[in-house]
Amino acid sequence: MFFIYIYGAGGHGKVAFHTLTQSGTQVENFIDDKARGRLCGLPILSPPNPLSQR
Repeated sequence: MFFIYIYGAGGHGKVAFHTLTQSGTQVENFIDDKARGRLCGLPILSPPNPLSQR
């Protein structure tokens, strides 16, 4: 089993989501460094900031 995360919660991310789900692939979440909330019913996560881990 594997998990699909789409990087980018804009127009192209939405197209990728619909393409994947129409082919039967389950998408887990969106990842975006600016967008917040939900898109297509899925949460939008923020990527980790590598500078904050120093």
